[in-house]
Amino acid sequence: MQYVYSLIFFVTILSGSCVKQQPQLPANKSIATDSSTLILQQLNEKLIEAEDSLLTQYVAGQTEKYEKSENGYWFRIIKIENKKLSENREVSYSIYSLENELLISDKKTILPGKKELISAIDHFVFMHPHVSHASLIIPWYQAYGVRGQAPKINAYQSVKAKISIIN
Repeated sequence: MQYVYSLIFFVTILSGSCVKQQPQLPANKSIATDSSTLILQQLNEKLIEAEDSLLTQYVAGQTEKYEKSENGYWFRIIKIENKKLSENREVSYSIYSLENELLISDKKTILPGKKELISAIDHFVFMHPHVSHASLIIPWYQAYGVRGQAPKINAYQSVKAKISIIN
């Protein structure tokens, strides 16, 4: 019996010591970006520039005045309240197509800055804690991106949002 325990111990030690460590990149070397990654990055930059140009024209045609954020979405503050701020915020939002078709409507309790909502809404709630009602025009790269949210929101679809921040 002692022999069996010794054998099991020996096999366990051998199997644990045979694991090879992954090689590390030397400190003086950098990871080279391949050409396909670079091409995709340049293509995305061109798509973003084109979308920004189209949305700038769209915003100019609106009757309400919108302001552009540093992140690339447009916003219009409808109502500001001097409210007691809590860490979590309850956000009610409706997402519309640029043609004003209702696509999604939801209510969530979030921690601003933790990316629990689409990028533009999360950023807006984080940056404007005293706003209770706002309207946003959001480019696809700040909304649902290259995938969209089937079946309602297509890939590369810019949207409008109406948000209410309850607390």
